[in-house]
Amino acid sequence: MKSITKLAGILNVILPKLDYTLFLQTCLLTGDAGEKAWQAWKQKNQEPLIAIKKQSQPYKRHLPLLYYGLIRNEIKISNTLQTVLRTAVMREQLRNKTYERILYQTLDVLHKVNIRPFLLKGSVTASIAYPHPSLRHCHDIDLFIRSMECKQAIMAFKQANLRLISSDVQQLDIELKHPSGLPVFIHRNLFANAVYNRVQNKMLVASKPLLIMNKEVNSLNFTDLLLHICGHAATSSSCQSLTWVYDAYFLLQQFPQIDWQNLLDNAKSAGFSLPLWVMLQYLQQSFQSPVPEAFLSELVEQVTSPTEEIFVLLKNSTGRHKSLRYLLKLTQNHYEKFWLIKELGPIVLARKIKHLIK
Repeated sequence: MKSITKLAGILNVILPKLDYTLFLQTCLLTGDAGEKAWQAWKQKNQEPLIAIKKQSQPYKRHLPLLYYGLIRNEIKISNTLQTVLRTAVMREQLRNKTYERILYQTLDVLHKVNIRPFLLKGSVTASIAYPHPSLRHCHDIDLFIRSMECKQAIMAFKQANLRLISSDVQQLDIELKHPSGLPVFIHRNLFANAVYNRVQNKMLVASKPLLIMNKEVNSLNFTDLLLHICGHAATSSSCQSLTWVYDAYFLLQQFPQIDWQNLLDNAKSAGFSLPLWVMLQYLQQSFQSPVPEAFLSELVEQVTSPTEEIFVLLKNSTGRHKSLRYLLKLTQNHYEKFWLIKELGPIVLARKIKHLIK
């Protein structure tokens, strides 16, 4: 276990940086912990107004949550910052009303042809987990539709004036665009990582009906929803995004009755135990999320091949953390550098040679 936890440091690349973690803690933690996080974040960012407006930073879409955390903890802020945050809250509330209207129209199109889709990611967590849906910035609609219904769904969407943008054969994703410009994604797999889809059928069977805006849809159960949030975020090009932390945090707060044994089993079957351990331990330690210590111990103990799990994650990632060069640059630990070169170096080299031969 010691060697496994030493290697797990490599996967810290999928976690938010310290600066972002302080911002998240300001939004989510209560009492002294929330205020201390705010003071620490302000110390690292001498000009909060400049920091939150920078295009290179991920803060802008999360300003309503920042205001939520500051008000809840009765933290005093400048009048100027208060005005900026209140404006962001009002804008997001208006935007959320538009989003919900488009979501209703999208679901209505499918219901008329007797298709009941699965709602994924922000499309479902905003409605069931957050204190208010407008606290979750949603920039698209994510649906899972079974393969046999995809053709019928696309035809129905086209008749409703949704434009087909792209069909990614490799990832099995279909992108359409609502007349408003909002993207609508049809996923034919739950995970972009094919290895993780070994648990897809089990997760679909364990799903449950859910009423969203008076439309019946399918949803993964809360346990599988947590696994999906983490599995998607770990391999996403936006793994340094803050959104998965909010989604998982509010899900655990709202529905602490997670089936931990089932989560253990599915993580093992998917070969996702080590990344999940890194992510849930982060939530437990940094945000006091109710993740049992015994579960975390069992999760890391069931990892049989850390090399395989790390490689599968990196191989199937769309972000820069799939680059061996980037990992070596980021990793300060000499043991981890040695492992990366020894274990992943030959695999990366072999893949490059294979590509050249082709």
